[in-house]
Amino acid sequence: MATLIQLARQGRTVLTSIHQPSSQVFQAFDKLFLIADGRPVYVGPPKAAADYFEALGYAMPEQYNAADFVMDVVNDPQARVTLADIFASRAEETLALPPIDFVPTNGATFSYAGGAL
Repeated sequence: MATLIQLARQGRTVLTSIHQPSSQVFQAFDKLFLIADGRPVYVGPPKAAADYFEALGYAMPEQYNAADFVMDVVNDPQARVTLADIFASRAEETLALPPIDFVPTNGATFSYAGGAL
């Protein structure tokens, strides 16, 4: 994780996919992009995730690990559909992605100009 953080601080874009992160790893991210069944359910800082889910009716119990809570909510079959539908209805007005360029190792290029997801 330290190497990824160092790369990000050097101005590089770092994308990771981590299944069931520890609390320490969870809090180290600048931004989370949570997906359930291939659909986004949350994009934002880790510290705001619990408040976001609480505003939607999924309150985190006191003294609960935020990473575990987020994984529990996202993995609940009923919640994941509801959260994905809510996110989709708000995505256009709340999610603007910055421009990124990506060059895979095979030399092909990919560029995203930004805007709503």
